[in-house]
Amino acid sequence: MVITNKNNIVKIPELGSLEILDQLYNSNHKQFRLLSLENEGYNKNVYTHSSTTPQLPSVIWRHILNFILYHYLPDRCPVFSDKLNDSKDSKEWASELALLIRDNKSLRSLNLSFNLMMDGVGEIAHVLANDNNTLQHLNLNENGIGEVGAMELSKMIERNTGLESLILDTNRFGEGSLRQIISSLEMNKQIKKISLAMVGNIDGQQLGQYIQNSPKLEHLNLMVNEFGRFGQCVFDSVVEHPNIQTLNLSYTKIRSSESKAGLQRMIEQNQKITTLNLSYAFIDSDVTDIMRALLFNKTLTSMDLSLNSIESIQGAILGAYLLTNKSLISLNLGGNILGTSGTSPILNALLYNNTLKTLNLRKNQIKVLEENVIFQVLSKNTTLTSLDLYQNSLSTNIGHEIACGLAVNHTLTSIDLSCNEFGVECADSFQQSLVNNNSLRYINLIGNGFGRQPSFALHATYKNRFEQFKIEDGNSSNPKPAITFEKLTTTTLNNNNNNNNNNSFPNEYYLDWFVCI
Repeated sequence: MVITNKNNIVKIPELGSLEILDQLYNSNHKQFRLLSLENEGYNKNVYTHSSTTPQLPSVIWRHILNFILYHYLPDRCPVFSDKLNDSKDSKEWASELALLIRDNKSLRSLNLSFNLMMDGVGEIAHVLANDNNTLQHLNLNENGIGEVGAMELSKMIERNTGLESLILDTNRFGEGSLRQIISSLEMNKQIKKISLAMVGNIDGQQLGQYIQNSPKLEHLNLMVNEFGRFGQCVFDSVVEHPNIQTLNLSYTKIRSSESKAGLQRMIEQNQKITTLNLSYAFIDSDVTDIMRALLFNKTLTSMDLSLNSIESIQGAILGAYLLTNKSLISLNLGGNILGTSGTSPILNALLYNNTLKTLNLRKNQIKVLEENVIFQVLSKNTTLTSLDLYQNSLSTNIGHEIACGLAVNHTLTSIDLSCNEFGVECADSFQQSLVNNNSLRYINLIGNGFGRQPSFALHATYKNRFEQFKIEDGNSSNPKPAITFEKLTTTTLNNNNNNNNNNSFPNEYYLDWFVCI
């Protein structure tokens, strides 16, 4: 076995052929890179903590745990996610880990997601409540935590005052257990980040009281939960909260008039929230008043309104909002039904808006636009860096306008134009215009029926110009991304990392461990 820590390789021969590879953190570029032992003759099949991770015997994980917890640097964060799914093995593994945590005084962050430890979590929670007060970040996502584990967990939350971040997503707690956990959160005034996505039926009144009494709370994830009419209590508690910056309410099905009124007040009056996720939050519910509330908000920098059946009338309100807003940087409107009349006001606003950098309009049934509006945006807007127009049935004329606009645009770095209806006629426009563009790094033209020869010509001309260039294979009846060129660079990695965040819940800095066999 080999465990690498920075540039040092430590061999543990009793574990045979397993190799544990560390990722090195590159502080200059804020990204990870994998320490490669390829030249040393090691197997190149690398498995991360995903569904492909081999389920190793618990005796081997004991050795791994022992080494990591006793020899790893204090400021690093081991990840043990998705290692065991057998309940008997998981409980034994949890007991072993609890003993190691008890004696470790340097561990700061622990990721135990996707392990299905169930009530085995209780043993770890017991140690964290009584014997270890150094842990700051704990991830227990999807562990099937039962009643016993939840009770121990609530004690840990109440007693461990060093904890700053807690993720309890996708654990279907019983109603009594969930109430006990939220009561414990009220007792702990130090937690800054809490994630309670898909945890069961949350009592909106109790949750509102917790939020109101937790002034240090900065990030709150409540996605895939329902509050019923008591959602009003949650939103009212956020209105005057001094520190909440990130709020995720996606997939929460806000329907009642009381809850919607509370959310409207929160958007109008709160002056602290910068990131708000409302994706798929208003199914079968009119959102006109919510859109109007945005006209009064001056602090949001990132907002996700995707999948909410937003129509043209709300699009006009959003256009008015963007016309005067000076704070919003990222807006996701994907998967709505804005159409032509709802999209045009938004694009027209971009002729005057100088703060928005990212705009997602994918799958909005746009089809056609006012003449020259998209060309005007591309030629005059000097702030927008990312534009997504995927699958909008955009016509040949719109394709020509976009191509001409890209010829004079020097700001966009990413544009997705895939799955539209530009046709063969547009291929030559892109062939001629892209040569003048020096800012684009990513462009997707898949599924536009350019034809085989024009697609090959585009690829031959631009394959070395962009970091990622995607074009269809030429079969208009069955377009495939057969020709994809990707040049991996520092910028590409940073862009991918930013896209993965998706504004849902702030990612902790976790160190991932790679297992090679």
